[in-house]
Amino acid sequence: MKDNTVDFKHLDKVKSSYLKHLFYASKFNCVGLLIFITGVIHSFLPFVFAYTPYKLAKYIVNETEKHLGRPEEEIK
Repeated sequence: MKDNTVDFKHLDKVKSSYLKHLFYASKFNCVGLLIFITGVIHSFLPFVFAYTPYKLAKYIVNETEKHLGRPEEEIK
């Protein structure tokens, strides 16, 4: 298994500047926090936020694929 924890060429590989990457990473981290919050609430109250965590996670995947393509092969 290849360890990609540190990749100094990551910005080149994703064709992004530091600030653009910072913006998108921060945006997706905020959405991830919303997934956590709505998921916890939904686990206790199943009738609240019925599909919200799923939709938010799907949003992250769709937006990432829109900007990067489908990087599954590089990630493996």
